[in-house]
Amino acid sequence: MSLNLLYKTTAVVLLLLLFPACNTSHKENATEGRPGYTDSVKSAKAQAIDPKIQSLLTHFKEVAKFPIIVDSAFIANIDKHDSLGANEVETLAKEWFYDSLVFDSRDEVKTFYTIDSVKAKHTFAAWADKLDVGSIEYANAYGLEKVLLNDSTSLLVWALNYISYPADPNYSGTDIYFTMLNRNTIGQTFMLGGNSLGADPPSVGQTDITGKLTEDGKLVMDERILNEDIDSLKGIVDHTHYEYHVQYNLIKQLVKQRDAGKPFTFKESN
Repeated sequence: MSLNLLYKTTAVVLLLLLFPACNTSHKENATEGRPGYTDSVKSAKAQAIDPKIQSLLTHFKEVAKFPIIVDSAFIANIDKHDSLGANEVETLAKEWFYDSLVFDSRDEVKTFYTIDSVKAKHTFAAWADKLDVGSIEYANAYGLEKVLLNDSTSLLVWALNYISYPADPNYSGTDIYFTMLNRNTIGQTFMLGGNSLGADPPSVGQTDITGKLTEDGKLVMDERILNEDIDSLKGIVDHTHYEYHVQYNLIKQLVKQRDAGKPFTFKESN
């Protein structure tokens, strides 16, 4: 075989090998270029929402306005919202951000899990009969609001209220939490406000935490703790001011300022 003929034969073979690959590439490009097909469609498939989270989101009303203010008026309306079960709260409360406001494993939340379980098994009455005085007997959780914080992070605001067995000592309260949802991932949970009241006569204690979250992710909370003796009508008030930064699944404490407890005396009305 001559050298020229060898070159021609090799060129033909290379063309035959390359043609299917070129044709396939053309088809793929044509598919991606069809109307309605974009990179965002592919991204949406990759970021498909977990069915459990998708179901959870149906209990939260989307709210676009800032600031979010948690005060007594906000707390008074929580029972107008959808109830949450233990499985849904467990999905939300996977990871806590701890500091002096949320410094433990939230026994009230754990008790809610137990209460929801015995209710489902229709054994609540038998369980409640065995409770110690001062133990939480009733607890309910509610999905409140879904707030878009930035392009990838939403805050799921939810509430837990609880009340103890009706005897002294007694205890009741409502906690407002938010859980960070970064695209399809549940992140940290932290407090947004709340109140509680406890009594073991003659001692009475009350805690009020007001919260304000602005669009820039600044969270400001003020905690007021009142302890009084109803026999002497004397007590002490403590106040602590907190500031945090909330952004992209990250919570950071910026300020904690506590005022020394101030004594006071109630005046009896005539």
